[in-house]
Amino acid sequence: MDRGGARPPRRGRCKVSEVTLSVVIPAFNAGTTLPRLLSSLADGSDGPDEVIVVDDGSEIFTPLRQEGLPLRWLRLDHQGPIAARNAGWRDASGQWIVFLDSDCSVDPGWCAAYRCAMAEHQEAGVLEGPLQETFRYGFFRHWAENLRPGRFPTANVAYRRDVLEAIGGLDPMFRWGRFYFREDSDLALRALRHGRAVWVAGALARHHGRPIRFGRKLQEACRYALDPGMVLRHGWRGVGVDGVRFGPLRLPAPRQTSAVLVTALWLGAVFWRPLLAVAAVAAICRAAFVFSREGVLWREVPLAMAEQLLEPVVLCAALVLGAIRLGTLRWGRYSKAHVG
Repeated sequence: MDRGGARPPRRGRCKVSEVTLSVVIPAFNAGTTLPRLLSSLADGSDGPDEVIVVDDGSEIFTPLRQEGLPLRWLRLDHQGPIAARNAGWRDASGQWIVFLDSDCSVDPGWCAAYRCAMAEHQEAGVLEGPLQETFRYGFFRHWAENLRPGRFPTANVAYRRDVLEAIGGLDPMFRWGRFYFREDSDLALRALRHGRAVWVAGALARHHGRPIRFGRKLQEACRYALDPGMVLRHGWRGVGVDGVRFGPLRLPAPRQTSAVLVTALWLGAVFWRPLLAVAAVAAICRAAFVFSREGVLWREVPLAMAEQLLEPVVLCAALVLGAIRLGTLRWGRYSKAHVG
């Protein structure tokens, strides 16, 4: 990982004319957020060579137009963001594919920073730009942020097209029902076998979050059912994809690790009552850690505490169910391969 990243572009420094760049945006019922993103992409003299919006079976399909933007639309039946992104990059013509989310926008100079990095780091397989959250109101919100290298969310990341062709794009294994998770991390870890990653500090995108309800917040813990696939495919790197880093050392992510610990203490307290107090303290400490990282309003504390007391059990149940699902899938493939 090149942590220094690409410096802001200077006039005449990068041969950006030699680089072709396609932007792929999956969109589902994004009529209120997509115009802001398209407007930000068209703002400035240096824009992408093409923008492909993949409508993922929206209830109301209205292709937009944006002056000064080479925009194309693809229309799919509703299949989810993995299928939409794969359809988009396969239809694109650029040497580099940049993935953005429909609820984001880009800052001026975003495209120029990526072009400069693409021209300077032609050996790279992945270019990663910072993602900053703009909606910081309360605990019950949908938000996304990436301010350090190595996480690779598809809300702001670029891949060489030949690398995507070599690895086959995003893997639909990282979808289970309505949940999609880790497909971006899996894509990046596979891509790193074909070229290094570079952090492009000047390619800043902003994510515009929104409020969500209690049930939706708790359901987010179910996404961790897809973590066992990361562990199976990438081993320790899969365990530490969201983990704590000390130089080259990676430790498992504290959210999952603390959830396993708290759930184990709750189960242990069923058989040995003295553990009940320890489990309660551990659960409160975990909630305090999550609140400090995500933020919480005072009026939200009772409901947020209720969500945090339930989340470790839901998360651990999801991990177990995800492991069972993965084992079933692997056994099914093994059985088919050995029929007859």
